[in-house]
Amino acid sequence: MKKLYDLAPHIPVPSDYFKGLKELDISLVRNILIFRRLTRLDLQQETFNSHLHHRFVLVINLETKGEISLNNVNFELRTKQALLIFPFQFHSFLNLDSESLRWVFITFELPEIDRIEKLRHRILNLNEKQFDLITDIVEEFIAPVPDADHIILQTSLLLHLLKKQAMFSKNENNPKPVETVAARMLQKINRVIISEENGMPQIPKIAQAIHLSEGRLRTLFRQYFNISLGQYLQYYQVNKAVSLMENSDMTLTEIAVESGYHSLATFSRAFKRIMKKNPKSYRSKSKE
Repeated sequence: MKKLYDLAPHIPVPSDYFKGLKELDISLVRNILIFRRLTRLDLQQETFNSHLHHRFVLVINLETKGEISLNNVNFELRTKQALLIFPFQFHSFLNLDSESLRWVFITFELPEIDRIEKLRHRILNLNEKQFDLITDIVEEFIAPVPDADHIILQTSLLLHLLKKQAMFSKNENNPKPVETVAARMLQKINRVIISEENGMPQIPKIAQAIHLSEGRLRTLFRQYFNISLGQYLQYYQVNKAVSLMENSDMTLTEIAVESGYHSLATFSRAFKRIMKKNPKSYRSKSKE
């Protein structure tokens, strides 16, 4: 109160009592969840277990430089930087500088995606004001009895500040994609997958296309991403199906064929194994 008491005499007398500050162009986020990753193994493995979703994910790097692959385009994320992953962006993490790290993830839902389109593929250098805001959000989230309204308002404000930063810092926030051995290998694999006309290509065919032995390809992939290439192909296939469910009016049979499955039954089994519900239930829930 003392600070406000001291400030009161300095508040100016308005020249117009009916003309104030402009309204804030801000969208309220909802269904906020915050978590952290402290090791490379957890970061890479848990990502493939949870990334098929309709939520936004704000990644905040507090320690250990790494790369984020978004739909086959790689971006370097340094300490004190953040990157917003949009719904249904196929993403993975690679080339981390250390086995230990400290990354914070703030995930949420936002109906008006176009309101924050400026943040797509933007690396953001966080300032002290933004870090203070993030700290406040995290402290409230982990409190014994979190104040949901406070968390929603502060997270919405953080998103608004990041959007303004992206709009007025063009050069800083539009980095060139990074090129590394792991990134190039992943891009080659994805090109083979995309060019395959008869479903999902088998691993021997992928290995031949990128001029590696099958054994060497499997070893390198697990070394870079901490999951098997077979798992990656399964997640890739289901991710494509999820995207088609959300963004098209295709039937489930058509989606199964387009995603590389030979039958609706095969598609349903694979989908339920990864998504924990069948395609019909998932689609009905996503349309609510």
